[in-house]
Amino acid sequence: MEENEQPKVERYEQFLNETLREDLKKVERKREDVCLQLLEISQLRDTFKLWSIDDSSKTVRKAQTDLGCNFYAKCVIPSTDRILIFVGLGFYLEMTIKEATEFLHKKEAILNEEANSLSKEAHKVKAHIAVVMKALFDLQNLPEKIESNESVFDI
Repeated sequence: MEENEQPKVERYEQFLNETLREDLKKVERKREDVCLQLLEISQLRDTFKLWSIDDSSKTVRKAQTDLGCNFYAKCVIPSTDRILIFVGLGFYLEMTIKEATEFLHKKEAILNEEANSLSKEAHKVKAHIAVVMKALFDLQNLPEKIESNESVFDI
């Protein structure tokens, strides 16, 4: 490697570590949050199915609710004919089980689209990382393959 290429290599490395890898972490964090929301929706829909099996909506139900940080408190649900559903931005709507199920179905579809979009974005960032790493290897005249026939670009 020539001396005039050293600043270029440092800029590429800085861009790789400070920009691309941080972008990848952010996108993966967002996707993980969306997946957690999808899991919560799935659990809520399963609860609704169990409630629909027991058709008496006037039955008092006992449950545990998460207060945060995995601290649970026992609670009594006097009636399940109408429930409150979080719709976003700190707002809750009172709905019937049927309305809530329809709402959750639509919300699940939107979150699935968002998760797919974030996955595509993560793939793009990974491709950019591979391109920058290839450029770094070319600048430093390093081989692109390791002796075990694995590519150094596998992320």
